[in-house]
Amino acid sequence: MLRRIDRPHLDDAFALHDRLVSANAEASRKGGRRASVCFAVDTHDTGDPRLWGSPLVRVMGYERVGLRHFVARFLSVGAGRRPLYETMGYQDLSYGLYEANISPENLIWVDDTAAAARYACIERVYARIRPFLDSAKIVERQTGAELAWWIIRGSDPSRVVACAASLETADGNDLGRFLIPTSQIESGAELQGRMYDFSDPAGEPYSIHGDIVVEHLPFLGFRVFDLNPEFF
Repeated sequence: MLRRIDRPHLDDAFALHDRLVSANAEASRKGGRRASVCFAVDTHDTGDPRLWGSPLVRVMGYERVGLRHFVARFLSVGAGRRPLYETMGYQDLSYGLYEANISPENLIWVDDTAAAARYACIERVYARIRPFLDSAKIVERQTGAELAWWIIRGSDPSRVVACAASLETADGNDLGRFLIPTSQIESGAELQGRMYDFSDPAGEPYSIHGDIVVEHLPFLGFRVFDLNPEFF
């Protein structure tokens, strides 16, 4: 929770996802209950001087808060899904929950309309894809110093969801054109569907014949590709 969305964090998050998948599979075989670990986008006490000393929404700002929300929703799937933990006011970058808990203070209501709109966009896209994600698996993934991507497959072998995220670095560079290899897809398959950059919950049409091409991913930006075979 107190970590930025960078390569070490993503490596650890994927490792935790694998552990949850394995543990829940074992629990299912023994007739037990599934368990998980929440992904906290912020908590009520990050303003405590013994922690961050300030709410994460103030420390991280618009771009980092959005990336954190995206990763919380799309990084874990299926038996490894991690529920989202969020706080009052997080959606529009309002803050002051820690102070409100220990004193007769109210939250500082920011009413950031751009942050609220992006929050709603992420939630709407997630709600649209969630029935697929809840029973899916991460079948391929890669993390680098600046970029992470992962490919998700489900019980329907023809559908593929691919996610990409620009990670936090000291340099803060935008990413140019790069490819997400589709080795998990039948060779030569033509795919069509939607690409979401989270500027609009409707996304935009997208089709490929080969690897997924990502054009210009801004620093701390993120994308989702939801694709199916193209039929004529």
